[in-house]
Parts: sequence; C-alpha cells; structure tokens
Amino acid sequence: MGCKNTILGKKRIRLYGMGIYGIRAYYMLKARGIVIDCFIDQNAAHYSRGIEGSKCISVEQALKENNRNIVTVVCLKEVDEVASNLEKMGFCNVYCVNQIIDELKDIPLKENYIIKEEENVQMLYELVQEAYFNEISSQSGLNNEFIKDIQEGYQH
Repeated sequence: MGCKNTILGKKRIRLYGMGIYGIRAYYMLKARGIVIDCFIDQNAAHYSRGIEGSKCISVEQALKENNRNIVTVVCLKEVDEVASNLEKMGFCNVYCVNQIIDELKDIPLKENYIIKEEENVQMLYELVQEAYFNEISSQSGLNNEFIKDIQEGYQH
C-alpha cells in the first residue's frame, strides 16, 4: 500500500473506519500532536458528528476531495482488502493502521497529554455505537427494548 512519503509529511490525515480501531488511532495520533482532518465511514450519516469536532464523511465525499496531500489510514481489523479496494477506487496514499504505528513510536507524546485508558476508549466506542443504534431505531421505528437487546448482545 501507499507511498514513499511518511504520513507526517502530508497536510491532511483521514481515518477510514469509526469503530474501535479508528478511535484508538485517533487518540494515538492526537497524543503526538497530529491533527486528524476527519473520519471516513460507510455509515457516515450515523457518525456525522465524529469525535471531538472532527467530522465523519462518506467514502463518496472523500473520493471527491481526494488528492496527493491527503493520507487515508484504514483502521479496521481486516485492513488489507479494504485498503486495496480504496486504492482501486482512486484513493492516494492509503495506509493500514499497522503501517503507521512504527512511525509513531519515535514521536514523543505531547507534554501533559494523557492517553485514554482502554476503558475510556471502550466507553467512547460504546457511546458512538449507542448513537448509531438510536439513529437506526428512530429511522426504522424499532422499539427501545429491541434496541437495548441488540446493544447488550453487541457489547458481550
């Protein structure tokens, strides 16, 4: 995947996937002073608020705005196929999240920055999922008990 330049040399970094891996990558980068332009997700309409002000856009919108100054970091458990598909669609500078971890190890944490503990990342992920499930229930007319059952099953 990717390119010869490092991600740090690019002006805009986007994270593909707003699940647990995307949230972790967001905080890893933020802890080192690296600003995230936005998240990209197939369910962007459900995650439109993003995290801490960084928005979430659709794949289609990201592709329209794609250029060589943008890095897309795929943050999923199964990254290779998605990264390959994004490149075939025309995305430039596609990285798998594992490819940037080694580069981040040499970058010091920002002074006084506390990395979110695993529990906090998990809590944030659950809040994002709750918002997603609430959006589904309001659009589909499903009752709250059914949604709670889905959420509880999803968390275990």
